[in-house]
Amino acid sequence: MKYTSYEYDLGRFNIDNYNYVKLPYEASGKIKVLFVLDHMPKEDMECGRLLSGVTGDLLNSLISHTKRMYAKQASSFSWLACTFNAFKSYGKSAEFRATAEAAFADRVHNLICKYQPDYVVPFGASAMRAVLPAKKLVENEHGRVRYSYWLGVPIRRRIKFGGMEHSTTIVSNISLNDIIQGDGGEASLLGYMCKCLAPIFGKTYLVDSEEILADGATFIDTFKKFERLMDTLAEKEYIAVDTETKNLNKVTNQLLTVQFAYSQRRGFVVPMSHKDSPFRPNEVTMMQQRLKEYFEGANNNKYHVYTNAKFDLTQFRSACNVEYFANPLWDILGGEFTLDENLKSLDLVLGEYYYSLGNLAVQYGYEGYLTADFSKQHRANFSSADLNDPAVINYCAMDTCVPIAIHQQQKLRAKDQGYVGFKNGAYGCRTRC
Repeated sequence: MKYTSYEYDLGRFNIDNYNYVKLPYEASGKIKVLFVLDHMPKEDMECGRLLSGVTGDLLNSLISHTKRMYAKQASSFSWLACTFNAFKSYGKSAEFRATAEAAFADRVHNLICKYQPDYVVPFGASAMRAVLPAKKLVENEHGRVRYSYWLGVPIRRRIKFGGMEHSTTIVSNISLNDIIQGDGGEASLLGYMCKCLAPIFGKTYLVDSEEILADGATFIDTFKKFERLMDTLAEKEYIAVDTETKNLNKVTNQLLTVQFAYSQRRGFVVPMSHKDSPFRPNEVTMMQQRLKEYFEGANNNKYHVYTNAKFDLTQFRSACNVEYFANPLWDILGGEFTLDENLKSLDLVLGEYYYSLGNLAVQYGYEGYLTADFSKQHRANFSSADLNDPAVINYCAMDTCVPIAIHQQQKLRAKDQGYVGFKNGAYGCRTRC
């Protein structure tokens, strides 16, 4: 590892800065990576060389392990590391910190345009804010940016600064400082951090967004269409199933719609007890009986795909009197937990929950829920939704097409990690009430 100087004019702040700290680099491959740390490690401030202590040891360990796990192309690459912050801004006014952060971002953009890396890896929220496109900084219902969406997800961006410009790929990661300063729980995320580094070695697990609902969403509005759909579903290798209900209660509820898919290209929406359902009461009763028979084994499917299966199974038990579910289940939340059971620890570093369909979709490269006119935030009031609105039907269909696409990527991850038990379904038992 060698060191180089990088001086950027910060004189207008009239404050001691980190220009004296030399930046580490290696020149050992054609691919170039710029690592951007969110904090200047204390030990590096003291010796004047970035990554000279435990932070550098941690980064080297992450790179080495990621190479062993995920490298699918030449594992040698050239790299340069810098920090986002160029001086201490803690304890200053909000206005000063905002001005400083803008200057820090300019400093990083200048370095990107000069170094021209193929990949930029920001570690931590402040570094991510500096390099991610503004449209990716999506806020949740509480007005907080959801940084966890983009961890490990390759994002293309053209950086412009001072008459220079450069196109690169942003691959975000968790703060190294949070791991080092944590009380132990954060360290369980190291495996996930390696997965987030995998794209710089050419390994990604991304769905084909163009394939999701490529053939549209089909609204089942006659009993004959319902019968044909059930006959078709019964012969598929696997299907995805989802429900929409009056509320989000697991027990006291009403089954409004059922959604199916057997590929990521098309979803089917079956209205049951929704206000816009075209079915007569006697038809709904016959549909409930057909669903009961289907789930109790009247099909040739190898397994069924769900997101949070416990909720949907409870609705079918209640509405259709299903006594048991004959097919093995693949719950993508369970699959994700099996691949890495430590992701609940993201709460410790980002205060964000990992195991949700909306988050998993973006983690696997699909942004449809972020741009949809009808989305997850409207789900709690689904009983009042207009089923004549294509946006509502597309949302319902997405909830089956996206899990199919995600479960296919989970299979690839499991194969790469040597988990043979993922071959035919995450759960191989029958479920009886």
